[in-house]
Amino acid sequence: MHGLPRAAEHALTAAGISANDVWAVSVNLLGDPVNRYEWQQLQRRLWPPEYGQRLAERLPPLQRPAGTFGDTGAAALPLQLALMHARYAHHAQLSRYGFSAAGPSLICEADDIPMRGVICLRPNNNGHRA
Repeated sequence: MHGLPRAAEHALTAAGISANDVWAVSVNLLGDPVNRYEWQQLQRRLWPPEYGQRLAERLPPLQRPAGTFGDTGAAALPLQLALMHARYAHHAQLSRYGFSAAGPSLICEADDIPMRGVICLRPNNNGHRA
């Protein structure tokens, strides 16, 4: 049950960034207890609590497609990529009005099988994802 936190650490290391640099997270976990436990482990490992700090204060904004669309099966990862792309595109429009630039994002994927994966997306200078 520690596969998701390990996958996230590997993705961050490969991208050369820290968890504090993450601008947004897409997590496609359904409501079963194992998924909730893994997500909790990931939160505590990447964004450990500080005295008096609430969870919402230390986590980047979350996308939870499974909560909206339900179990999308094999389409889960492409859906997460499309939703994060839309988030980047929307934020690029807002940046014309002085909003801060978008940053790196994590897309966390877990399934019923014991495979776990995390992708780190980083915008490049011209607004496209690398």
